[in-house]
Amino acid sequence: TVKEVMPSLVQLKLDKELYKSMAGNRVEGGIVLYSNSESVSSDRNEILFTEYGISGNAVLNISREASLFLMQGKKVELSVDLLPDETLNETKSILKRRMESIGKRKAENLLNGWINKRVGMAVLKSSGIDLSRQISSLTDDEGERISEKLHDFRFKVKDTNGFRNAQVMAGGVATDEVSPDTMESEKEMGIFFTGEILDVDGKSGGYNLHFAWASALVAADAISKRLK
Repeated sequence: TVKEVMPSLVQLKLDKELYKSMAGNRVEGGIVLYSNSESVSSDRNEILFTEYGISGNAVLNISREASLFLMQGKKVELSVDLLPDETLNETKSILKRRMESIGKRKAENLLNGWINKRVGMAVLKSSGIDLSRQISSLTDDEGERISEKLHDFRFKVKDTNGFRNAQVMAGGVATDEVSPDTMESEKEMGIFFTGEILDVDGKSGGYNLHFAWASALVAADAISKRLK
């Protein structure tokens, strides 16, 4: 039995043109994956905005679920938390102080030095803020909206970046038909499965390489004992 294969540890393509203004910029943040408005996976790590969408280890680590739900035709969204070490209330307080202390500057400078400038400007645009406005003209409601966006910057995922760019493959030979002690097929004696051909994949960090080597070692040991 072979479970349907799909790319994993792969970058994701987004549908908003807004991400292009952030291309090439990295942030350390949290990420939550939603399918049909239900939270299904999360991670916290590096996030990289690209010309086609979004990448970085945080994105790669939730991409398996994104691939699965996209394949099922479900609505898939990402929420990026740009300030994962702060609560929403802390962010609101900090933003209010900034609005008061640099009120004479233009809105495009509001988040400078707090988060990446180009990412910050994208957040402001997404919040409906005209970047040429004076900061002192921003209302409390607009401040609330910006604060919420900093913790929940939403993007619709339209596709993965495909098998060619994926680090591993999800899906493959069903593990319940393979002996974990020998890696031998339980349906056909003499056939052994190791590594990525099996329906086994993990997060980034060397886990997939480790499984490839470890499963190969188990299979080779079982074969050598049988040949003695």
